This record gives sequence, structure tokens and C-alpha cells, in this order.
Amino acid sequence: MIAAFQFKLGLLVKLTVLITFFCANALFAKPAEIQPLASQSLLTDIIQFNFQQQPVFIAVGERGHILRAEQGKTEQLDWQQVANPKSDMLTKVFSLQSNTSLVWAVGHNGLILHSKDAGLNWHVQHFAPELDKPLMDIFFFNEQHGVAVGAYGLYLMTHDGGASWQSQQHESLLTRDDREYLAEVRLESEEDYLDELSAILPHMNQLAFDGNSLWLAGERGLVATSKDKGQSWQRQDIEYDGSMFTIKADTENAHSIVVAGLRGNFFRTKNAGRIWYASHLPEPSNINAIKILEQGILLFTHSQQVWYWHRQSKRLTAAFKTQSKTQLGAIKYQDKLITIGDQGFEAFVFNEKNFEQAHRFIPSSVPVSSMQNQLTK
Repeated sequence: MIAAFQFKLGLLVKLTVLITFFCANALFAKPAEIQPLASQSLLTDIIQFNFQQQPVFIAVGERGHILRAEQGKTEQLDWQQVANPKSDMLTKVFSLQSNTSLVWAVGHNGLILHSKDAGLNWHVQHFAPELDKPLMDIFFFNEQHGVAVGAYGLYLMTHDGGASWQSQQHESLLTRDDREYLAEVRLESEEDYLDELSAILPHMNQLAFDGNSLWLAGERGLVATSKDKGQSWQRQDIEYDGSMFTIKADTENAHSIVVAGLRGNFFRTKNAGRIWYASHLPEPSNINAIKILEQGILLFTHSQQVWYWHRQSKRLTAAFKTQSKTQLGAIKYQDKLITIGDQGFEAFVFNEKNFEQAHRFIPSSVPVSSMQNQLTK
């Protein structure tokens, strides 16, 4: 009788697990709802590209919202929400330059979406709610080879256009102290080493490609570069341990990189990382996004103030304020900047020539090793 009871109890437990699994899958399988006010909700990324000689714009955001517009005859972009099979928050969208019909988007729960028609229709390539980890960025070198990165060390690579994704762990992204600690753990147990490596890998926030190398910015001062398309990484030594939220390849030359993050700190290199120059905003506000312009860069913060840094004069000035308290990026459209944030889209007339004679200056640009006493971490 006891054996029969144990059998029934075990069967009940298995049944409960299966029901929980199917209910969870049903919840996660919920598609994004078409919302009339999606353009006024939190938007996390925006891109523009040409498809069939027609400018196309795509923005993504909370609840799986994907908004798409094509340049028409009017000054206003007509944003239309398109269907998404998942309702998880989206964090980044990417279009392949060599074939702009191919677009990818990433988001929470390890979600990777793919479109083969420039963002009109989407299907799921990867989804891992059991990991409970968001993907933060994605980049493709060509139609087959891509990399996606995210929180808690989540790193995925594909060599078949996203049909399959392989998880990787890169110890080289850690600080020297962490690598030395792991070496000691590995002497005792390979299993413990792998567990510890998985536990201490940093959040990876954004990727940038300078035409030769892939760059990565993340938690605890992480700035790294890969010369073999993401197969291996070399961590940059910028002597700063605050989080980096955004990184962009500058147009000053082929080796210029700008990276920014916690409390208004941003860093620049003109020689692929051999020397870094440190600067910071006059306000201790996190820098969430960078927009590269012809003569300078715009810095989008966790306040309503957008800052403009002029490349030649090295001068910094307050550019304009947004309604969004959290600003997350912008595109240039005709004579306007279309910004995104927690209030959705906003439009601003912005002319760089008006900012050439800035009145507010950044600290003198000196090698980062000499700037540590001036940085607010």
C-alpha cells in the first residue's frame, strides 16, 4: 500500500510539474498586443536603413512593441505597429547593411526575433525563459555569422543566420583579479570553475563594429575588443570600474571609439584603445546612448538633458531637453532628430553649427590614467 501511495504521489508531482510547464509556456507564448498608444510608450532602440531605395525606420520597446515607418511625402513619419509573436520587452534592433531585408531584434528571456522582409513580419529564432536573462544587443557580420550579448554573461553565437545559437563563456572579459581567482578554483575542481565562471561573468550591454574589430561595453568597467568576429576577446585596461552602458565607433578615423556609462563618465580613443581620454558631464547622470554626428556626438542621459560634445574643440554644452526622463537614442530624419525614451517618440530641430561655440567646457582631455582623481564613480 505504501508503494502504491508513493507511486500516486510521484505521478501527482510529475503531473503538477507538467501543468506548471505548459501554463508557463502558454503565458510566455502570448503575442504582443497592437496598442494605439504604443508610440507613446517606452521605446528602447531605433534604427534607420534603406530598403529597395526607400528609407525604413524601426523602433522597439516594452511589451514587445515593434513600430515601423517608411519615408513618405510628408514631414511626419507614419509609425505603424507590426505583429510580434512574443510580448517580452525588446531592447535592441539591428539591420544588416549588406542585405537590409534582414533584421533582428533581441529582448528579455533570451528572445531573438528575425525578419526577412525589412521588419514587416517576424518570427522567433531563440527563446529561453528558463534562463530569465535578457539579451541587450545583437550584431551580424554577414547573413550567417552573428553575436548576441546580454545580462549575467549571456553570450550567443550563430553561424547559420540564427537557425541555431550556441552559448559561449569568455573568461577574458573578466578583470585580472577575477581571472586569478578562477585559476585557483580550477586547480581544485573543473566543475566548480565552470560554476564560478558562470556566476561572475559581467552584464554585457552593447556592441559596436569599427569596420575591423568588434567592441563590447558592459558592467564593472568592461570594454573589450575582438579581432576574430567574437570568437575571442581582449579586455581593455581603462582603469575605471563603473558600468558602461553604450559604445559607438566614431567617424573621426577608423580607430576611434566612444564609450559611456555611469554617472556621466565617457571615454574616447583615437587609436583602437592604446590611449583612452576620460571626460564627464557636469551632472552625475548615467549616459544611456550615444549618437554620432558629423561634427560631434550627442549624449543621451537618465535625465531630461541631452548633451552635445564638439569633436574639434572638445567642448561640451547642453543641447536640448526631452519630455522623457530616460533617453535611449535617436536618429536623424531630414532636419530633425527623432529621439526615443520612456515617453516614446519626440522630434527636435537640431543644427550642429549652432553648437560650435559652446560655453560649457569638459575637463581637459588627458590620458585616462591621469584622470582617476577627477572621476566620479
